[in-house]
Amino acid sequence: MILYEKVPLLPLASFDNARCRRRGPLDSEHAVLRQIIGREFAGAGGRPTSSDLHAWLVADARSPHELAWCSEVLVAASADPWFSLRAMVGEDAVSIHDLARICTEDSCAHAPLTNWLNQYADQPASELPRLTPPAWAIKGLTLTKQGYYV
Repeated sequence: MILYEKVPLLPLASFDNARCRRRGPLDSEHAVLRQIIGREFAGAGGRPTSSDLHAWLVADARSPHELAWCSEVLVAASADPWFSLRAMVGEDAVSIHDLARICTEDSCAHAPLTNWLNQYADQPASELPRLTPPAWAIKGLTLTKQGYYV
């Protein structure tokens, strides 16, 4: 068993952009979700169908039971994020914003999942590192509002 340290998810506002809200085509059979549920939760009683899980993933609100299943599936999918998570987003009409919202609601800090999600976030300008060039390099230059010297 591999142990990961907790990695916080960036604020949900960082995922509120066109790239993160874009959804791929809808797979009516939800093959990716069906595969994850079958692989990770085989034999588990009361497991959801892939259609139910998809509806919960993209819903605006979920019950605690639904949220728990969504979180468990995302943590299981993050074992192979470049296949499972990417396929979920690219092939089953689930957006990165949907996944980040579930992680925010459940306070999930599972490192492989949050690292994968954080790479798509837009960091607010106030959180970006600011590098100040030495004084000799900025003579005659003007600092813009965006933090650039021109």
